[in-house]
Amino acid sequence: MRLQLEFRVLVIYQSTEGVSQVAKVTTKDRATSDPADRKRVLESVQADGVQMVLLWFTDLEGHLKSFAITPWQLEDALNDGMGFDGSSITGFNAIEESDMVAIPDPTTYAVLPWREGETRTVRMICDIVTPDGKPYEGDPRHALRRALERMPASALTLHFHDTRGLGLANVLAAWQAGAYRFDAALGGLGGCPFAPGASGNICTEDLVNMAHEMRLETGLDLET
Repeated sequence: MRLQLEFRVLVIYQSTEGVSQVAKVTTKDRATSDPADRKRVLESVQADGVQMVLLWFTDLEGHLKSFAITPWQLEDALNDGMGFDGSSITGFNAIEESDMVAIPDPTTYAVLPWREGETRTVRMICDIVTPDGKPYEGDPRHALRRALERMPASALTLHFHDTRGLGLANVLAAWQAGAYRFDAALGGLGGCPFAPGASGNICTEDLVNMAHEMRLETGLDLET
């Protein structure tokens, strides 16, 4: 697989804000992920000694949202998702249609850096669905999949700023959804005239290094 890097201008902002979690909405087998992947995640949680699981997703403006569950809740979350109050999320449903469900994608399982004595935490990126299991139209991951269905991935280039230090996480999520063309800037330079204080673009060196660690070809050599 080849990762392509380009230079364009488009801004996506992120912030880590809490989400009002509600009880799990009762249904059965809402998830569409591979059951084998879910099983591997549950085994990894045990092997890694995980104490907390963070479920991540973004609103329509690209702000990172997150809520925590225990490892004992993870199996239900992987199979059916965890409910939350969508009325508290920018661009999501109004209060009368506020019940939303976050279903973690098992392929996004990652252990976050930690030090001895700290809580061992993993994060998983979620798909957002309605209580009946249908993809939510306002979920950016769903929007990207729809875009990729309408145009070849080669015609889509994504550009992320490194707000909150999560630019590479956005790249990873987009790559897992099927995109493979990304903008970057040497040394992470850049900004946005429409958003005072916006951080620079994704650092080319960091993006290339991540791609090479994932054994993806970029056509770039950091040593030269």
